[in-house]
Amino acid sequence: MNRTNQLKKLNQLLNNLPKNIFLTGVSTDVGKTYVMKLIIKEFQKNGINVAAYKPISSGHSEFDNKSDVNQILSALTNTQHYKDINTYTFTMPVSPHLASQIESNPIDVSKIDEKLENLNNKYECVIIEGAGGWKVPYSSEGFISDWVTKNKFPVILVVDNKLGCINHALLSVESIVSSGNCLIGWFMNHTSEVDEIIADENIKFLEKHISAKFLGVIKFNQE
Repeated sequence: MNRTNQLKKLNQLLNNLPKNIFLTGVSTDVGKTYVMKLIIKEFQKNGINVAAYKPISSGHSEFDNKSDVNQILSALTNTQHYKDINTYTFTMPVSPHLASQIESNPIDVSKIDEKLENLNNKYECVIIEGAGGWKVPYSSEGFISDWVTKNKFPVILVVDNKLGCINHALLSVESIVSSGNCLIGWFMNHTSEVDEIIADENIKFLEKHISAKFLGVIKFNQE
């Protein structure tokens, strides 16, 4: 599937645009930020006043150009700055709950809520990127997925097409849906080269078993 067709599927979201969209992955390093950039660029091309929000980021500093937040900033045409997009930055490449302990900076969800409310007051739509996969803890008791469920954000799932992706994808979908969340679509991303026949079969199987809208394929090194 080429990029044009993929973005045509993404355009279907514009017909019933939510105020917030939560972007999650089946695990860490599945290309969520890359997919987020594609969504942002497409929304901007269609005249949507869109903002980005990544409440928690681990494994980079604010001054690292390769950080997720700075990568997101590179796709935006609005006036957002780093601190508008991110509330908690941890340099340790570990789970947020552990990074916050190590760096003595506990995560206060009320601060995340306040930042998001400010963005919602200024922008037509806010794309929110999670940290890692769906069931990632931000404290010893709380999960990012709990925050999503509380706020009833519609969810988009990113799957990385590789060995194990069927299991990871279906377990993620099961958890998202059973928690009462609305899964509005999913992408099949390729963070590495995969045998085309195997990759296509993975997609066909997941299309059959995931009822949410398949938003398209993102090829390895697409840009």
